[in-house]
Amino acid sequence: MNDAEAHPLPPLDGARVHVRGIAGRGLAPLAAAARHLGADVTGCDPRGQPQMRALLRAAGIDQQKQRDPAHLDDGRELVATASAPLDDPEMEAARSAGRLHRRMDLTAAVLAARPGLGVTGSHGKGTVAALAAGAARAAGLDPMSVLGVDAPQLGGAFHSAPGPAIVEVDGSDLAAHFVTCDVATVTNLDDDHPYMPVTVAEEAASVAGFVANARTHVILGPSPRRELIARSARVPVWRIGVDVTARVARQRDEGTVVRIEGPDDGERVEALVRLLGPATSTNAALAYASARALGADPEAAAHGLSAIDRLDRRLEPLGRHRGVWVYDDFGAKHPAAVRGGLLALRRRHPRARIIAVFEPLFGATIRTWGWRYARALRLADLPIILPTVEHPDYPATDDPALCDWFRAIGGAATASATPAAAARLAARRAKTGDVIVGLVQMNQRGVELRELVIAALGQS
Repeated sequence: MNDAEAHPLPPLDGARVHVRGIAGRGLAPLAAAARHLGADVTGCDPRGQPQMRALLRAAGIDQQKQRDPAHLDDGRELVATASAPLDDPEMEAARSAGRLHRRMDLTAAVLAARPGLGVTGSHGKGTVAALAAGAARAAGLDPMSVLGVDAPQLGGAFHSAPGPAIVEVDGSDLAAHFVTCDVATVTNLDDDHPYMPVTVAEEAASVAGFVANARTHVILGPSPRRELIARSARVPVWRIGVDVTARVARQRDEGTVVRIEGPDDGERVEALVRLLGPATSTNAALAYASARALGADPEAAAHGLSAIDRLDRRLEPLGRHRGVWVYDDFGAKHPAAVRGGLLALRRRHPRARIIAVFEPLFGATIRTWGWRYARALRLADLPIILPTVEHPDYPATDDPALCDWFRAIGGAATASATPAAAARLAARRAKTGDVIVGLVQMNQRGVELRELVIAALGQS
């Protein structure tokens, strides 16, 4: 599925589409969007996530657990993730019929059906897209949002509406250049998937193609590769930190006040950002600029940034339990996300001890970034380390680098065999005013851990 050829879907209004892996956070919102745009959508997924299954049921989409070539008997187009094996009978049937497509082909079809905004990048694209949707909604644009993260204030990971589409574009399968949209926003570009056969140079080339396709504006966040990507643009480019700037003006109990200077002369606004995160001012500037490029009024766009006060598993505050603050974060994928999340918690709770429960993602990630994870986790007062994630596509290994990594952590970390044991240990060690944060990449594991932590605090 990672070949260089385009496999465009037919226009969604009237199309028949079957989505393989439909109940994951990457494909469920896109499937719901395709259904909203007029496609007859079915799907299959042997695993899936409860939240995403609920989203699909609400959209009226039939879901099967079994994979079967018969799903394509009525001439349906098959959309599958890049990791789906080509020798699977369902995949072989679709490919031989010329009806096999990537997830990015479905993303491209959604953005072809509506004018709108695509947000890509290594980190923060879901946060920026959600904030931009809040800003566009406050400006009366009534956007349809398609995100890889559940945003309660927007109605979830997918929100149907008649306005422009705001879509998170995941470029990890090197296919972002098949997407065309009015406004192309790139948060940053980094080596983000060491467990996949993807280089930064390849990803930069694909993102440059995405930028080249933009019809009205390109928004570029700070990145060492920004100017390389900017050369591909054929429309005006707004660089964050140059054409649109933002800085923290002050902290309030409910969030961070950011002062933004926009692309027009004399354009200055203040915005309250309620989300807790490692790049508050940059994310606010990216979202504001994206909404402005869609046509949002400056004051309305700035006000709309405050509408989003939580995102599912993005340093999500879960309240105070027995005097201990509990947070859940998806940011274990990259050391920069771990470091940024812990620093953000330090700023929010300067007097608290931080207990971080960390689950390493795949052996290849540890081999590449073990020392960086070690340095990042030293920002916590007590790191509790779970075993490496086992996944059917990326099995755990006994690579010696993982042992080296544990030794690099030294006496400051405690190994724990299971999420339940880690939750009990964290609850025992926590005192009033402390913070417990789960840093887990796999969604169901993160949900399990946070429930275990809250239960353990209730029993302690």
